[in-house]
Amino acid sequence: MIYSDGTVTIVSGSSIVKGTETKWNSNNPLVSPGMLMLIKNGDVNYPYMIKAVNSDTELVLAEEATFLATDTTYIISLNPIIILMLQERL
Repeated sequence: MIYSDGTVTIVSGSSIVKGTETKWNSNNPLVSPGMLMLIKNGDVNYPYMIKAVNSDTELVLAEEATFLATDTTYIISLNPIIILMLQERL
């Protein structure tokens, strides 16, 4: 199972992910800490672990991002194998 509604923005050196039209709490209660998230930056999909879900439009990652990305695509997966297979889909 994956979730990829909306887009995300992340700033280098920050662990906060801001979403647009993401609805991580109200639309998909399955989005939770411990899940893997791929965030696209250019042609690369960067994997991060979700540490906390603060709201429909804000997540906290387990580590700080190493890049800046604005209104980019993402995938959140319950299954690490699925997320590896979907890296090319973004």
